[in-house]
Amino acid sequence: MIIFTGPTGSGKTSTLYTSLQTIATDAVNIVTVEDPVEYVLPGITQTQVHELAGMTFAAGLRAILRQDPDIIMVGEIRDNETAETAVRAALTGHLVLTTLHTNDAIGVIPRLKDIGPDPGLVSDALLGIVAQRLVRKVCTHCAEPYTPTASDLKLLGLKREEANSPDWRKGKGCAHCFQSGYSGREAVIELLNIDDRVREIIYEGTVTQLRRYLHEIQYDSFLVAAIAKVTQGLTTVEEVRRVLPHSAFAKPSANKVIPSHTNALRMV
Repeated sequence: MIIFTGPTGSGKTSTLYTSLQTIATDAVNIVTVEDPVEYVLPGITQTQVHELAGMTFAAGLRAILRQDPDIIMVGEIRDNETAETAVRAALTGHLVLTTLHTNDAIGVIPRLKDIGPDPGLVSDALLGIVAQRLVRKVCTHCAEPYTPTASDLKLLGLKREEANSPDWRKGKGCAHCFQSGYSGREAVIELLNIDDRVREIIYEGTVTQLRRYLHEIQYDSFLVAAIAKVTQGLTTVEEVRRVLPHSAFAKPSANKVIPSHTNALRMV
């Protein structure tokens, strides 16, 4: 199971649909249950939730499992029954893609435990978690070189020599961007791959232990992604501070820069 998470408007649904389109081939049977069906995808069987008629996420998911699907997309996990069915589907040879509403990738674990599936089943079923936010991009028409301040570097946990300073940009404002300095949006993605140690912590550990371990291995966190976007001149420190959760900057120990094209599909 791969879970996409983020608040409303973070672009996770678009990423989810794009992922489905990328892995959709004639050789695989993909079935979805959604509320509502936001995009019509060719070659994919899509099902609309209708709770008044008894067609809930859980009921739709149970019906889908009788159609011998290879890949299942559940629009959102909202309750214990849906979570249990989705986890068990993932454990019986299906790739399950779904969404949750949490602040970051790590927050998915306590949220799932709160909804109710057995932690042992969750640890076995999870393949990865993708958290996403959308930041505004620096306007290419009015972008100017920008020298990061000491507070900018402190927020990102960077030393001056690590900052890649010549590539930092800020928009001064022009007619193309309505004097805002920004034009378009860019995804900032946090990627949590579920390895054997993470499975152990999900089953018998705490969220604090999980955070400590992930920072030790320098996982692809929001902070790492933000550093990449800012140092490449794609967005600004002010923008990542505005959009990302406060917890993203709590432990600035992951000082590596990752490519901007990181996505969930490398886990599939």
